[in-house]
Amino acid sequence: MARESGYSIGATVSVPLFDRGQAQVARADAARARTGAERRTLRTHIEREVRVAHGAASRYRALAERYRVESVEPAAELVSIAEAAYEEGEFGILELLDAHRVALDARLRHLELAAEARRAAIELDRAVGGEATP
Repeated sequence: MARESGYSIGATVSVPLFDRGQAQVARADAARARTGAERRTLRTHIEREVRVAHGAASRYRALAERYRVESVEPAAELVSIAEAAYEEGEFGILELLDAHRVALDARLRHLELAAEARRAAIELDRAVGGEATP
């Protein structure tokens, strides 16, 4: 009886005959689902940012206008009254200066509120994808 001795090497290769690309389809479905979820998240984020920016712009604009009507205009009237009273000798210089200080403080505060309203409007423009105009 003859006997042979030696080495034997084996290899296996799996050939998917009936796969029909199911792995690629599953990966594509997962990528589409992930993209859809990212899009919904981004849309929600943008909508919230626009809502917040619109609310802030509206509030600051209304606040600045109300402050102008309720504080700046009466302060200007106060200055006119104080100037007339000073010219008539009824008020001293300190009362006149105090009236001017109150009016200037009111105008300064109004300018600060108007600047905040403008910043909020710029933020709203940015949120909706527009360009800020001067």
